[in-house]
Amino acid sequence: MTKVLIGMPTRQDPRACASDRAFMLMTRHNTTFERCARSPVSISRNWLVRLFIDKYGDYTHMLMFDDDVVPPLDCIERLLALDSDVALGLVPFWLEGRARFNAVPKGCTSFPLVPPDGPFEAITAGGACMLLRRSVFRTIGFPWFRWLESRAGQIFGEDMDFIERCVIAGLSVRCNPEVLCEHWPWQSVPLLELYRSFKENGHAG
Repeated sequence: MTKVLIGMPTRQDPRACASDRAFMLMTRHNTTFERCARSPVSISRNWLVRLFIDKYGDYTHMLMFDDDVVPPLDCIERLLALDSDVALGLVPFWLEGRARFNAVPKGCTSFPLVPPDGPFEAITAGGACMLLRRSVFRTIGFPWFRWLESRAGQIFGEDMDFIERCVIAGLSVRCNPEVLCEHWPWQSVPLLELYRSFKENGHAG
């Protein structure tokens, strides 16, 4: 039987808005919600994975999403339907003055301005909303999430590193663009609302 644990790495920022959605998903699926606030965020993610492995042995998947991301209420059903080792939701973010999305489709070289219409294979992604099979963690091994910093002081996201290691390991990594998540607008720009408006008017991208 499929059982999904909800895990949230959090910075405990008072502006974060995802906990209410996590409780709603918990009630909808009669499951459990765990969160962890440690810095850097890689420690929070690894703590949640360890808890999932050690305490929730009968759970088949973990839905992990950030505390500033609000997935749709049917996200678990839609992500499970992908039947993928790693199933991703789409999350808009601000890059170089434009709204882009967090998953790079196979055959592309950059984060898309406009995502594909249907489910697609991803070669890299930000892990702001992802459904992970238990077997993924056995394949990747500890540390599942690594905080990487270059000599120049640049940070390579622990979530992108994790996704790319999954791809290299031959795991299936797919995204359902219908799982469109709200990304709390730290820049006061409602990115998802903006994208939907542009798409409806034929101006997306």
